Amino acid sequence: MPLGAAVPPSRLSGSIAGIQPDDVRVFAGSSAVLFAWAGGRVGWVRFALVGQDTLEPPPEFREEHVHWETAKEGILVGIAEHH
Repeated sequence: MPLGAAVPPSRLSGSIAGIQPDDVRVFAGSSAVLFAWAGGRVGWVRFALVGQDTLEPPPEFREEHVHWETAKEGILVGIAEHH
């Protein structure tokens, strides 16, 4: 099962396109939105998850190699390091 519904780049608003995410996904059940940026040669993948105040990362991202922090209520930021 895919992780959320992918939003095609052509459907992004100007403000969202301006932050240049590599991937944007919407989770229907929680209405949360996941933004992802690939790290290129550095090997990091950065995430921002925006939703309601009681936001939790999707189960697929509750792994040891993804570190999440609360930026503010309803906004989580995460980073995964791959070697």
